[in-house]
Amino acid sequence: MDETMIPAGDLVKAVDGDLNEATAYPFWFIAVRGLNGRNVILAGVWFSRQSATEHLKAKSYRYSKSAFVYCASGNDSYDWRTLLDSVRSAVAASKADGS
Repeated sequence: MDETMIPAGDLVKAVDGDLNEATAYPFWFIAVRGLNGRNVILAGVWFSRQSATEHLKAKSYRYSKSAFVYCASGNDSYDWRTLLDSVRSAVAASKADGS
């Protein structure tokens, strides 16, 4: 799959509650633990843990062996909340229409 393409199914599942890992407005990224104990973001964002994990496995040569997939909340980002709320509305409308 082209890395610039958003897997729509992942996005719908994330905002529809299937894959949100009990986190409001979730997103996933690849990180390593920094010297100060905080996560250092290496790449991302993805709309599901599965997509991020697949990328990490496929491109493992780009990252250290200690790299991992991390889920975070985009609740503090107005843009992220707006995007995911728009998708939620579209999903709800689609379900109501039976599409």
